[in-house]
Amino acid sequence: MNRFPVPSRIRQFATRFHDAGFSLYIVGGAVRDQVIGRSTNDYDFATDALPQQVVALFRNVVLTGIKHGTVTVLLRGESYEVTTFRTDGTYDDHRHPEQVHFVSSLADDLSRRDFTINALAAHARTGEIIDLHGGMRDIEDKCIRAIGDPLLRFTEDALRILRGCRFSAQLEFSIEQTTLHAMSSLAHTLVSVSGERVRAELFKILDAGRPSVGLRAMQKCGALEVLLPELAEGASVTQKGNHRFDVLDHAIACCDAAPRGKPLVRLAALLHDIGKPRSK
Repeated sequence: MNRFPVPSRIRQFATRFHDAGFSLYIVGGAVRDQVIGRSTNDYDFATDALPQQVVALFRNVVLTGIKHGTVTVLLRGESYEVTTFRTDGTYDDHRHPEQVHFVSSLADDLSRRDFTINALAAHARTGEIIDLHGGMRDIEDKCIRAIGDPLLRFTEDALRILRGCRFSAQLEFSIEQTTLHAMSSLAHTLVSVSGERVRAELFKILDAGRPSVGLRAMQKCGALEVLLPELAEGASVTQKGNHRFDVLDHAIACCDAAPRGKPLVRLAALLHDIGKPRSK
């Protein structure tokens, strides 16, 4: 696929930018999912227009994340989240950049993103897909690969480690070895991520077709030991009776077997035996 099927309402939205001398691209998950063949109605946009210039183009604009260049345009009953092309400054807390720098280059903007499959862009008028980091190839190979130096990507934002596990679960893709090694080296920095963000990613893993894929990725990179240590302790802890699995394998199998769409039930299934290792 080299064209994104742009809905007419989005082409009309993009024309407003074009007529004012700016460009507009659909970026991130919407392009990835379209290439994979998954339906989506959730679009994010990137532009070379500065936030104040976007505000000047439309009557109703909400300054949702103006510090980082993001505004939400309200137009004809729809909302469009638009972010100015940017590069990020230093990440002193392993989560948020201290400052951002607005740029005019789509290439610079895409290079700051986490994984190649999330660095695809589509021209919002023509649908032409731009792939500067091999994301299309990695989708074909069912591979999660960090952009550039993976150690740098995960040092910038520790949550990306958990996001990698989540994408592995949602898409049933494997994590490329250099990327996985970097995730393992920096898994300890996940302690800097807020509980709310960890919960959000974990529940997305629990909502996947097979949560075990993401949970095993967490185990491989050490994230499970950092975030759910009582669960990780179940590895190699045997059980008596009719059990074929150790405590951890049993918990993960129960989680997979619990009904999809009921994340709390799946969470209960995952954690139901976490007391066994220490009790034993």
